[in-house]
Amino acid sequence: MVSLQQWLILSAFIWTAGFPPRTRLFAQGVVPTTDSETEPSAVVTFSTEPPGSSVVLNGKQIKGRTPITLRLPSGSATVTFRPQREGYKSGSATYSWDAGESKRIDFKLPRTFGYVRIVTAQQWSRLELDKHALVAKSDSWERIQAGRHVILAFNGRYLGTAKFRLPDEGRVIVSLEWRKITPDPANFTLIQTRRTKVGSADYANLNPSRFVDVKAFWIQKNEIRVREYRECVRAKGCSLPGSGENCNWNISSREEHPMNCLSALQAAEYAQWFSTLDEFTYRLPTNVEWESVATQGGTQQYPWGMETALGRCNVCDRSCSWGWHDSSVDDHWPVSAPSGFFRICVGPDQVFDLIGNVAEWSTTADRVRYDLRGGSWASPRPLYDPKSPNLKPPEFRDATTGFRLAASAFDLSSVEKE
Repeated sequence: MVSLQQWLILSAFIWTAGFPPRTRLFAQGVVPTTDSETEPSAVVTFSTEPPGSSVVLNGKQIKGRTPITLRLPSGSATVTFRPQREGYKSGSATYSWDAGESKRIDFKLPRTFGYVRIVTAQQWSRLELDKHALVAKSDSWERIQAGRHVILAFNGRYLGTAKFRLPDEGRVIVSLEWRKITPDPANFTLIQTRRTKVGSADYANLNPSRFVDVKAFWIQKNEIRVREYRECVRAKGCSLPGSGENCNWNISSREEHPMNCLSALQAAEYAQWFSTLDEFTYRLPTNVEWESVATQGGTQQYPWGMETALGRCNVCDRSCSWGWHDSSVDDHWPVSAPSGFFRICVGPDQVFDLIGNVAEWSTTADRVRYDLRGGSWASPRPLYDPKSPNLKPPEFRDATTGFRLAASAFDLSSVEKE
C-alpha cells in the first residue's frame, strides 16, 4: 500500500518528467538555444567588462544581456559582444566547447578614446573625473575615455563643475563653472550627517523623545556680534534692533557682545543679507540641528558632557537681578558677555555659548512659531537644558534673544542630477 507521502513524491516526479526538456532548462535558469531536445550540449556563461552587452553567436542575436548563461551544442562559434555603454566598442572572438562541459567566457571590451581641454577662470588644487582622480593641465589636450563624464575641480571653498559627452576620437573643450560650496571654516563648523536622539519625556507635548536623521550642515562657532549686525544695517539689509534696557545696540563697549533685542524675523533678514555677501545660502538652524550640536548627537546633557553649566557659561548668577538667580556662582557678567568669551562653554565641535549668554533663535517645522534654545544670562535654570523648548512668535524680542547662522552642507551627488 502506497503512503500519502510516497504518492505525492511520485506524482511530482511524473509531473516534472512530463514537461519537455526545453521547459526544464528554463526552470534551471538556463536559456536553451539547441534545436534538438535530446542533443548533447554544453552550458556556457558569457560575461563582459563592462556588463550589459548583447551577444551575437555566428551572426544570430541572443536575447538578453551579459552576464548570460546559454545551453549550446558542442562545437565552436564566433561570438560578438556589443556594448550598450558609451566609451567601449564591439569585440569578437571564436570559442569552442564540448558536450557536457560547463564553461565561463570573460571578455573585456576595447575602450574608445577622445581628447578634452579644460578651460577655467581659476586653478584647482584637486581634479576628479567621474569620482576618480584626474591629472591634467588647464588648456592642454588630455586623452580620456569616450562617453559621458562629470568633472569636479576643487579649490578651497570653491567647486568647479562640467558635464560633457566625448565622442570616439573626438575633441571637446569644456569650461568649468565655479561656485562657493562651504562657509568660512574659521567661523563655521561642519556637523556630519548623523542619527540624533532629541527631545525628552519631560517635554513630551512640545519636544518628545525620538530619533531623527540629521543631514550634514554647517553651524556658526559664535553668536552674531553687534558689529557684524551693524554692517547689515548700514547696507540696508537689516532693520534696527531694539534699544531698550540691557540691549547691546549703540553701546560702544558692547561691539563684541552678541546682537540681542531682535526678533526671529530680523535674524532671518541678516541670514538673507549675509547670503548675498558671501555667495552661500545661510539660514537659522532648525531646533533639531541646534539640539544635535548642543547634546553631541543626543549622547550628552550639554555640549561638553554631563557637567552643569554653572561656573562654565554666562548664566543667571549672583549678579543677575532676577529672583531665580543662583547665588552659588559668580561669572562676573551681570548681563551679556562678549561672544566666545567663556572658552570652556564649548563642546568638541568648537561651537561657543550654546548655553547661556543669549538664547538663540531656531526654526520650527511649521515656521509659525520659533524656538529659543539654550537659555540666556537671565534665564531660570530649566531653560539651560538644550532639550527644553521655548516657543515664541517670530516678532518676539527682548534683551535675552540672539542668534547664530547655519547652512546646509553642499551635496556633491547633486551635481550629477543637475
